[in-house]
Amino acid sequence: MPLTLVLIAALVAFGTILAYLLYCVALRTRSDETDGIWLQTFSVDRYQPIKRMLAATDYDYLRSRGVPPRAVRRLRAERRQICGIYLNNVVRDFNRLHWAAQTILVASEEDQPELAVRLVRTRAEFQRNVFVARLRLWLDVLGLGGTDAGRVLDGLEVLSTQFQSLAASHVRSAAQV
Repeated sequence: MPLTLVLIAALVAFGTILAYLLYCVALRTRSDETDGIWLQTFSVDRYQPIKRMLAATDYDYLRSRGVPPRAVRRLRAERRQICGIYLNNVVRDFNRLHWAAQTILVASEEDQPELAVRLVRTRAEFQRNVFVARLRLWLDVLGLGGTDAGRVLDGLEVLSTQFQSLAASHVRSAAQV
Protein backbone atom coordinates (compact mmCIF):
# COMPACT_ATOMS: atom_id res chain seq x y z
CA MET A 1 0.00 0.00 0.00
CA PRO A 2 2.73 2.60 0.86
CA LEU A 3 4.49 1.82 -2.42
CA THR A 4 1.28 2.61 -4.31
CA LEU A 5 0.98 5.98 -2.56
CA VAL A 6 4.58 6.84 -3.33
CA LEU A 7 4.06 5.88 -6.96
CA ILE A 8 0.90 7.98 -7.20
CA ALA A 9 2.62 10.95 -5.54
CA ALA A 10 5.55 10.64 -7.94
CA LEU A 11 3.22 10.52 -10.95
CA VAL A 12 1.30 13.57 -9.72
CA ALA A 13 4.54 15.48 -9.14
CA PHE A 14 5.84 14.48 -12.56
CA GLY A 15 2.54 15.48 -14.19
CA THR A 16 2.59 18.85 -12.46
CA ILE A 17 6.15 19.56 -13.55
CA LEU A 18 5.37 18.44 -17.09
CA ALA A 19 2.26 20.63 -17.23
CA TYR A 20 4.26 23.63 -16.01
CA LEU A 21 7.02 23.05 -18.53
CA LEU A 22 4.52 22.67 -21.35
CA TYR A 23 2.87 25.91 -20.28
CA CYS A 24 6.23 27.70 -20.41
CA VAL A 25 6.95 26.44 -23.91
CA ALA A 26 3.41 26.72 -25.28
CA LEU A 27 2.71 28.71 -28.40
CA ARG A 28 2.27 32.34 -27.58
CA THR A 29 1.05 35.18 -29.63
CA ARG A 30 3.58 37.90 -30.12
CA SER A 31 4.57 39.07 -26.70
CA ASP A 32 6.06 42.43 -27.58
CA GLU A 33 5.80 44.79 -30.46
CA THR A 34 8.50 44.16 -33.00
CA ASP A 35 9.82 47.28 -34.63
CA GLY A 36 12.28 47.79 -37.44
CA ILE A 37 15.03 49.07 -35.17
CA TRP A 38 14.87 45.97 -32.98
CA LEU A 39 14.93 43.73 -36.05
CA GLN A 40 17.99 45.52 -37.45
CA THR A 41 19.93 45.44 -34.19
CA PHE A 42 18.96 41.95 -33.04
CA SER A 43 21.83 39.54 -32.56
CA VAL A 44 21.93 36.06 -31.08
CA ASP A 45 25.38 36.92 -29.70
CA ARG A 46 23.81 38.63 -26.68
CA TYR A 47 22.79 35.18 -25.44
CA GLN A 48 26.18 33.47 -25.75
CA PRO A 49 26.89 33.53 -21.97
CA ILE A 50 24.02 31.08 -21.44
CA LYS A 51 26.08 28.37 -23.14
CA ARG A 52 28.58 28.13 -20.30
CA MET A 53 26.56 29.46 -17.40
CA LEU A 54 26.09 26.04 -15.78
CA ALA A 55 29.16 24.34 -17.21
CA ALA A 56 30.97 22.22 -14.67
CA THR A 57 34.38 23.79 -15.38
CA ASP A 58 33.70 26.95 -13.34
CA TYR A 59 32.50 24.97 -10.34
CA ASP A 60 35.36 22.48 -10.56
CA TYR A 61 37.80 25.39 -10.62
CA LEU A 62 36.18 26.97 -7.55
CA ARG A 63 36.30 23.65 -5.67
CA SER A 64 39.98 23.20 -6.60
CA ARG A 65 40.69 26.65 -5.12
CA GLY A 66 39.12 25.68 -1.80
CA VAL A 67 35.84 27.55 -2.12
CA PRO A 68 33.35 26.04 0.36
CA PRO A 69 30.77 23.69 -1.22
CA ARG A 70 27.94 25.81 0.17
CA ALA A 71 29.19 28.88 -1.73
CA VAL A 72 29.52 26.84 -4.92
CA ARG A 73 25.94 25.54 -4.52
CA ARG A 74 24.68 29.09 -3.93
CA LEU A 75 26.49 30.35 -7.03
CA ARG A 76 25.04 27.49 -9.07
CA ALA A 77 21.51 28.27 -7.80
CA GLU A 78 21.93 31.94 -8.72
CA ARG A 79 23.18 30.99 -12.16
CA ARG A 80 20.19 28.66 -12.63
CA GLN A 81 17.90 31.62 -11.94
CA ILE A 82 19.80 33.76 -14.42
CA CYS A 83 19.69 30.95 -16.96
CA GLY A 84 15.90 30.79 -16.55
CA ILE A 85 15.68 34.53 -17.22
CA TYR A 86 17.87 34.13 -20.29
CA LEU A 87 15.60 31.34 -21.54
CA ASN A 88 12.54 33.56 -21.08
CA ASN A 89 14.25 36.29 -23.09
CA VAL A 90 15.32 33.85 -25.80
CA VAL A 91 11.70 32.65 -26.10
CA ARG A 92 10.48 36.25 -26.26
CA ASP A 93 12.95 37.12 -29.01
CA PHE A 94 12.19 33.93 -30.91
CA ASN A 95 8.48 34.78 -30.81
CA ARG A 96 9.24 38.30 -32.06
CA LEU A 97 11.32 37.00 -34.96
CA HIS A 98 8.79 34.30 -35.78
CA TRP A 99 5.95 36.80 -35.81
CA ALA A 100 7.94 39.15 -38.08
CA ALA A 101 8.78 36.28 -40.46
CA GLN A 102 5.13 35.21 -40.58
CA THR A 103 4.08 38.79 -41.27
CA ILE A 104 6.47 39.09 -44.19
CA LEU A 105 5.42 35.67 -45.48
CA VAL A 106 1.76 36.65 -45.43
CA ALA A 107 2.46 40.05 -47.02
CA SER A 108 4.59 38.50 -49.75
CA GLU A 109 3.13 38.50 -53.24
CA GLU A 110 4.73 35.13 -53.94
CA ASP A 111 3.41 31.97 -52.34
CA GLN A 112 6.26 30.29 -50.45
CA PRO A 113 4.94 27.07 -48.93
CA GLU A 114 8.42 25.61 -48.38
CA LEU A 115 9.34 28.58 -46.21
CA ALA A 116 6.09 28.30 -44.27
CA VAL A 117 6.90 24.64 -43.57
CA ARG A 118 10.42 25.58 -42.46
CA LEU A 119 9.00 28.18 -40.07
CA VAL A 120 6.66 25.61 -38.54
CA ARG A 121 9.49 23.08 -38.19
CA THR A 122 11.82 25.68 -36.72
CA ARG A 123 9.19 26.61 -34.11
CA ALA A 124 8.53 22.97 -33.21
CA GLU A 125 12.23 22.20 -32.83
CA PHE A 126 12.80 25.38 -30.84
CA GLN A 127 9.96 24.57 -28.46
CA ARG A 128 11.30 21.07 -27.97
CA ASN A 129 14.75 22.44 -27.20
CA VAL A 130 13.36 24.99 -24.72
CA PHE A 131 11.36 22.22 -23.04
CA VAL A 132 14.49 20.08 -22.72
CA ALA A 133 16.52 23.04 -21.39
CA ARG A 134 13.88 23.84 -18.76
CA LEU A 135 13.62 20.18 -17.80
CA ARG A 136 17.39 20.00 -17.42
CA LEU A 137 17.29 23.12 -15.23
CA TRP A 138 14.82 21.36 -12.95
CA LEU A 139 16.99 18.25 -12.93
CA ASP A 140 19.99 20.41 -12.06
CA VAL A 141 18.14 21.57 -8.94
CA LEU A 142 18.03 17.91 -7.94
CA GLY A 143 21.72 17.50 -8.72
CA LEU A 144 21.10 15.35 -11.78
CA GLY A 145 23.12 17.30 -14.33
CA GLY A 146 23.49 20.64 -16.00
CA THR A 147 21.80 22.27 -18.90
CA ASP A 148 22.80 22.72 -22.50
CA ALA A 149 21.16 25.87 -23.81
CA GLY A 150 23.22 25.80 -26.98
CA ARG A 151 20.47 24.00 -28.88
CA VAL A 152 17.97 26.70 -27.92
CA LEU A 153 20.33 29.33 -29.29
CA ASP A 154 20.83 27.25 -32.44
CA GLY A 155 17.08 27.45 -33.06
CA LEU A 156 17.11 31.21 -32.55
CA GLU A 157 20.06 31.51 -34.95
CA VAL A 158 18.26 29.44 -37.60
CA LEU A 159 15.14 31.60 -37.34
CA SER A 160 17.21 34.78 -37.46
CA THR A 161 18.89 33.58 -40.65
CA GLN A 162 15.54 32.57 -42.16
CA PHE A 163 14.09 35.96 -41.28
CA GLN A 164 16.99 37.86 -42.82
CA SER A 165 16.66 35.81 -46.02
CA LEU A 166 12.91 36.34 -46.12
CA ALA A 167 13.22 40.07 -45.46
CA ALA A 168 15.84 40.43 -48.19
CA SER A 169 13.68 38.61 -50.74
CA HIS A 170 10.66 40.73 -49.71
CA VAL A 171 12.66 43.92 -50.23
CA ARG A 172 13.85 42.69 -53.65
CA SER A 173 10.30 41.80 -54.76
CA ALA A 174 8.98 45.15 -53.51
CA ALA A 175 11.72 46.97 -55.45
CA GLN A 176 10.70 45.19 -58.67
CA VAL A 177 7.12 46.42 -58.41
